[in-house]
Amino acid sequence: MGEKSNVDTGVMDKLKEAGYAASEFNYMYSIPSEGNEDIKPEKGKKFLSKNLKESRMELEFCIFSQSKRRADKNRRLVIIEDKKEKNQMGSFDTMTDSSGLYKFALTDLYHYAIELLSKTRSIKQIFGIAVAGEKLDANAIFFYKEGEICDKYALKTITIQKGIKAIYISNFKEWDRIGKDNIDKYIQNDVLRLNSPESKENIVHIKSVAANLSKSIDVSLKLDPYKRLLLVCGLLIGINQDPNIVFNFDDRKGATVLFETIKEALPETKFDHNKRKQLLRSFSFIKDEPELQMVVVDKKGKKLGLPLKIISEKLQKKSAIGYSIIDLMKESTHIDLLGHLFDTFTKYVSVGGSQGDIVLTPSHLTRFMADIVDVNPSDNVLDITVGTGGFLIAALKRDEDIIMNDDTLSLTEKEEKIAKIKEENLWGIEYDANMFATCVANMMLHGDGKSHIYRGNSRIGQELTGDKRLFSDIFKGVKFNKLLFNPPYEHHLEYVRNGLSYISKGGKAAIIIPKNTFNKCTETLDAIKEEIFENNKLLAVVDLPKGQFKIKSKTVGTDVAIFLFSVGYRHNFKVVDNERKESGDIVTFIKLKKDAVHTKGAERGLPSAKTKKIFQNLTEYICTDFLDEELLNDEEYFEPVLKKRIEKYKFMYKDYAPLPCIEPTEEEFLEVIGKYLEFNRKKGEMESDI
Repeated sequence: MGEKSNVDTGVMDKLKEAGYAASEFNYMYSIPSEGNEDIKPEKGKKFLSKNLKESRMELEFCIFSQSKRRADKNRRLVIIEDKKEKNQMGSFDTMTDSSGLYKFALTDLYHYAIELLSKTRSIKQIFGIAVAGEKLDANAIFFYKEGEICDKYALKTITIQKGIKAIYISNFKEWDRIGKDNIDKYIQNDVLRLNSPESKENIVHIKSVAANLSKSIDVSLKLDPYKRLLLVCGLLIGINQDPNIVFNFDDRKGATVLFETIKEALPETKFDHNKRKQLLRSFSFIKDEPELQMVVVDKKGKKLGLPLKIISEKLQKKSAIGYSIIDLMKESTHIDLLGHLFDTFTKYVSVGGSQGDIVLTPSHLTRFMADIVDVNPSDNVLDITVGTGGFLIAALKRDEDIIMNDDTLSLTEKEEKIAKIKEENLWGIEYDANMFATCVANMMLHGDGKSHIYRGNSRIGQELTGDKRLFSDIFKGVKFNKLLFNPPYEHHLEYVRNGLSYISKGGKAAIIIPKNTFNKCTETLDAIKEEIFENNKLLAVVDLPKGQFKIKSKTVGTDVAIFLFSVGYRHNFKVVDNERKESGDIVTFIKLKKDAVHTKGAERGLPSAKTKKIFQNLTEYICTDFLDEELLNDEEYFEPVLKKRIEKYKFMYKDYAPLPCIEPTEEEFLEVIGKYLEFNRKKGEMESDI
C-alpha cells in the first residue's frame, strides 16, 4: 500500500464528515482478477488491472453502500479515484481511452466501473467520483445497467456501452449527500430525477390516485368537490407535520386529532391572525363532519374501516418508480399536485365562478409562460388570481432549474437559495375561500413556510380578511418584476389592468385570456384598454389551438391566447402619415394550430414529447427577440408568423392574416356560371307564372 497523499487524506475527511467510519470506505481496496469474498466476476471472466492485465485491481476507495452478503444481488458501490494534481482530472470525452490509465482520475474511474459492472451480475449501480488536486476538485458519474427502473424513467442519460448507461455530474460538491443514510435519496431525486414532474409516471400516478380517491370519497362520504380537496389538503398537511398521525386514523377521534395537527402546522408566528382564522375555518369541517367518524361498509357488507384510514392509505400507495403522493409532496417542489387533484375531483362537476366553473391552466402552459417572461431567481413573481398556485409553482421550477444548473454552487448552497425564493419571492391573491385554503396548503407543502398567499378581491385591490387592507399596503416595499396569471373570464379586462399596475417598470407579464378580449368595444371597456396600453407595450400574441379550457359544464372550450407585455412603456399604435409611411410598435403574432397533448387513457391532458418540443421552439423564438422564424417552420403546427403594427381594437391573429388567394379552375368557373344562369332561368319562369 502506497503512502497517503494530501488528496487521499482530504477525501477521507470528506467521507468521515458524510458519516462513514474508516473501516467502511476501504482505502486502497484490492480485488484479484478472479475476485474476492465481496465481489466475484461471472464464470469465465476475470478483472483487468489498470495495466490491462489479469492481475489485481487497486481501487483508491470502495464503499459498499449495502450489505456485503453474497446473496445481495442488487448491490451499489461507491468508488473514488484521485490524483495529486488538478491537471490530472482528465475529461469525460477522453476517459474511455485506455492510454490515460494511471494518468487521469476519470480514466481510472471509468476503467474500474466498467470492469465491475460488465463482469458481475450482483453489481447493478456504481456511483463514481474522480478527484484531482488538493482542493478536491471532483466530477462524478453514476453508472447503471440498462433494464433497471432508472433506465426507463431517468433523465439525461448517456449510453456508455451496450447494457451500461451513465449520468455525468460535473463540478461535484455534494459529499454530504453520499453518506450511507442519504445516498439512496440523493441518487433517486438529485441524480436520476425520478421525483421530477417531467416524469409522466408521477403525474399519471397522481391522477390515478386522485380518481380513486374521488370515487372512494364520493361513495363513502358524499362530500362536495371542494371538501374532497380540502380533506386531502388537510391530510397532507397533517401527515407532513407529523407522519405518525396516521396511527390515529383507526380511532373515531382521528378527525379531531387531524384538525389539531393542522392547527399546529399553521402557527401564529408564521400566519397572521386573520389569515390563520380563515384557513382554520375552511378546514373545520374535518372535525365536525359526522361521516368521517363512521365506518365505511362496501356493497357486500364488509367493513373497510374509517374514512381517514382508507384515504391516508391511498395517499401512501407507491407508484411504479417508488413515490407515493406524500413522497412527491416532500421530495418534489414543483408538481402542482393539488391542482391535479382538483382537476380530477371536479372532472364531472361544476364548481365556483359565475358560470359554475373554475378551470386551471395546464402545467405545460404555466411553464411556457414563466419561460417567456424570463423568470429568474432574483424576481418577485405575482399571480392575482392564483387558484391552486400553478403559475407560482412553474416560476419556482424555473428558478430551481437555473440554480441547480449553477456548477459554482454546492447542493447545500443551491437548496438555501431555493428556500429563500420560497420564503420571499412568490406572491398570490385568491378570491374563493376554499381555493385560497387549497393554494396556501399547496405552497406550504412545497416548502413555502411564510406564505405570501392572500385572500382578496383583485377587481378592487382589497384583502377580504381582517382589516381588509388594500393590496398597496400588502405589497408595500415589494418590487414585482413578473406577472403570470389566467384571470376569470368575467371582468377580465379589469383584472388585466390591475395586475399590470402592480408590476415595476421594465418588468414583463404573460397573461392568458380569451382571444377577443381587446377586440370587444364599449365605452367602459375602451377606457380600460386605453389605460392598459397607455402604460404597457404589447410584444406578442400567442394564439393557442381551439378549446384549450373545456368548461366542465359544457362540451365546448374557450378560445384563448397568451398576451406578452413589457410593463411601464406606452404602446404606440399604427399611424400612417401623409406620405403613407407607417410608424408604431411591432407586435408578433404566433398562431399554434395544435399542441399534440395526449387525448386518451391515463395520459389524457398531459404534454407529449412533441408538445414539449413545440413549446421549446416557441420559447426559444420569443426569448431570442423573435428572430429565428425557422424554429416555427413546421406547417403542421404553426401558421406563418406575422409581425404587424397594430390598430386599436384589432389584437387577433385573424385581424392581420392575409386572406387566402383561391384561383378557380376553368371547370369550377363554368360550373358556377352554369348554376347562376340556371338560377336566373328558374327565377324568370316563376315571375312569368305570377
